[in-house]
Amino acid sequence: MEDNQSVEVLNKDELNLNDVNNKESIEEKEGLFFKKYTLSDIGIFICTIFLTFCYIGTFIYGIFQKIDPTNVVSVAQAQLIINSSIFGILCAWVPYFLKYILRIKIGFSINLGIQIIATSGLILGEVFQFYYLIPGWDSILHFSTGAGFCFLGYALFMLFVNKSNLKRKVLLGIMFGIFCSLGIALLWEIYEFTCDTLGGLNMQKVLPEDVPWFNGGDTFADIVASDEEIADFY
Repeated sequence: MEDNQSVEVLNKDELNLNDVNNKESIEEKEGLFFKKYTLSDIGIFICTIFLTFCYIGTFIYGIFQKIDPTNVVSVAQAQLIINSSIFGILCAWVPYFLKYILRIKIGFSINLGIQIIATSGLILGEVFQFYYLIPGWDSILHFSTGAGFCFLGYALFMLFVNKSNLKRKVLLGIMFGIFCSLGIALLWEIYEFTCDTLGGLNMQKVLPEDVPWFNGGDTFADIVASDEEIADFY
């Protein structure tokens, strides 16, 4: 795959060097091996290893904060950091899951976009508290994530219908990308609501955790505060 391609479906032969004709020399096999790894492959590998160590660090940080919570990080926030770190590690290895399980190879630019959005929400948002410190941080992430999934959905659609005689491919690809983005956004909101309801993780950030009447992050938990305090906050 060229580095400027977004996504590509891999053939079986591209995943297994043992399929090389036995009559080829060892030198030819080695040449094929090194040709298989482009700058995109190397960049994705470095990015994956770096982010894996970052998420392991945030996981350890969340464990310590849960054991001994501070006035900055509550128990609920510590648990959310732990969960986010695990999810982040999975995101870091998404390119290899797509390549070896689904046989879809993504370019470096697509992977970089996925990882930037993931780290912006998981590390910057949760660990460094950007959701509270920067107004509109959540809206920025929702917009950028929606645009990213829309583009990815379009790219996948065009990939799979590339050789077909389907009419108006571009229009249908745009529609598919938009609905793909909306569907993922809906599932994510359901996921956040479920985590807050069952685990009290405050993913929806309805209330900041530093207010005296924080309800623990549970969607249905009562807010123990006067009407004046609640009205003044909102």
